[in-house]
Amino acid sequence: MNSNIDKNRRFFFIFLISISSLPLISVLLPRAMTFAPAIIGLIFYLFIVLTKKEKISLNKQYIIIAAIITAICTTSSLWSEHSAEVLIKSLKTAAVLFGNIFIISLCMKLPSLSQRYSININSMAWIFPAMLTLAALLASEELFMAMPLYRIAHNFPADYHFNTSVINRGAVNIVLCSFAAISMIRFWNADKWKKWSLGVIMISSILLMLSLTQAQSAQLAFAVGVFTYIAFPHSWKRAYTALAVIITILFMSAPWLSQYTFSHLASDVNSSSWLSQGYAANRMEIWDFVSRYGLEKPILGHGMEATRYVESFNHQHLYHKEDSVLHPHNAIIQIWVEFGLVGSLIFCAILIYVINSISRLPKENARTAISLFLSTMVIASISYGLWQSHWIGVILYVLEIGIITSAIIANSTMGKQLHTNSQ
Repeated sequence: MNSNIDKNRRFFFIFLISISSLPLISVLLPRAMTFAPAIIGLIFYLFIVLTKKEKISLNKQYIIIAAIITAICTTSSLWSEHSAEVLIKSLKTAAVLFGNIFIISLCMKLPSLSQRYSININSMAWIFPAMLTLAALLASEELFMAMPLYRIAHNFPADYHFNTSVINRGAVNIVLCSFAAISMIRFWNADKWKKWSLGVIMISSILLMLSLTQAQSAQLAFAVGVFTYIAFPHSWKRAYTALAVIITILFMSAPWLSQYTFSHLASDVNSSSWLSQGYAANRMEIWDFVSRYGLEKPILGHGMEATRYVESFNHQHLYHKEDSVLHPHNAIIQIWVEFGLVGSLIFCAILIYVINSISRLPKENARTAISLFLSTMVIASISYGLWQSHWIGVILYVLEIGIITSAIIANSTMGKQLHTNSQ
């Protein structure tokens, strides 16, 4: 009996170590986030299904959303001027989306598995925050010491000079995961001084990294996430309704709002040292000319990744000197350009579904989920291209870590008490 418990505990420990190591790896190999979570999930999913004979159903809600997104991307090839490239990109996107179904389904099953195998998963809640702390310290060391390990990982010579912005992706990953890590520490079954010690060290490490990085988007996302974690009225259902309304208004007005902000705010933004370092005015000009291009086909859009194939946009070249741009650096505007009003309504409905799902969670689960959601939305709105495989992998990884955090909260004594009180 004890040997079985030890084996089961070892399974949980190795799984949590494996999944928790990814932010650390992403500091040096950020593109690993494209496939690493899916591979880890598939390995552990097959292990527990084949060796433990567990029946783990694939999550239907996730499959439906992934299928809708894949269908939109694939269908856009019908009106895209580059249909062959769109079909290839659609298949790559589908591979990342559906590849993560195994780890998402396994994470959803963790609470019942831990109870069945008599494993106190909360005693392992320190693992992810500890690994995230190591990731932040590694990123800080690389930024401070001219990135010696990054050079080795990418086979750069010692005298090769490159911009430290290559660490930005890893910094973003760390920031987005930090709010789940805070909740894990809070619901960790340990003495108060251990919780405080790990929490202080982790937050200090993240702040040190943010003070050294060029990733203004990560700094902004961290600020938004902290505010949301502390100040958002997590138990008030109307707050989620208001949030859904605000996001809907911003989503549906994005092409026109972006043109207004460029005309009236770009010059003021460019005079701010912090905002100018983050290319804020540059982003505003991109959003302006990409939106105007998108509105040339307002109903169905130009097709997936349309901006990649435009050689020269009609714009003023005030802050964005190049003629072209690979992507709009804004997921909402990108959806408008690629899929028009129809696609925007569908994606907006998906976001509303997510917010509504969060609103139905117990308070502490909702606190974590809404912080992860809004901080991720910040990055999606000012940084990566929506269909960058690495970025899709990061979004899904944040979802997976959020599910694990919910399992830890649900299995803790404190979490059960709060859930009972909320009812």
